[in-house]
Amino acid sequence: MNNEESTRLIMEHAVNYFRKIQQKHGPAYPVNSYLLKPVQRITKYPLLLKDLMDCCEEGKAELKMALDVTLSIPKRANDAMHLSVLEGFDDSIESQGELLLQESFKVWDSKIPFRMGKNRQLFLLEKSMVVCKVVKDNKGKSR
Repeated sequence: MNNEESTRLIMEHAVNYFRKIQQKHGPAYPVNSYLLKPVQRITKYPLLLKDLMDCCEEGKAELKMALDVTLSIPKRANDAMHLSVLEGFDDSIESQGELLLQESFKVWDSKIPFRMGKNRQLFLLEKSMVVCKVVKDNKGKSR
């Protein structure tokens, strides 16, 4: 959820602090490349589990359960990132229950047929559905 903020902090302090660490300990790669590894590793676990399932006869049920969990992690992390930037919701979003689905979509005004659609984000929670306007920063990036 805090990937963007942590990346910003790394870049802000990398020049001095991480250079000193690298000079002292001499790692082969820049320190920030080590910090990306856990995020990248999440997508490799399902591949490893599939390989294990192909070569193992015992424990296939447990491996299948582990595979299902590892396949859900990237989706849940992505959903949490989208939900974390939700602004202007009057109630506590946590009080609405677990996030079941989040997706972006376009809406059009039927009164203006040749106009571009407007981007919206939908959050389907256990107790409610929230439709949000997508806000862009001055560089045109969604936030």
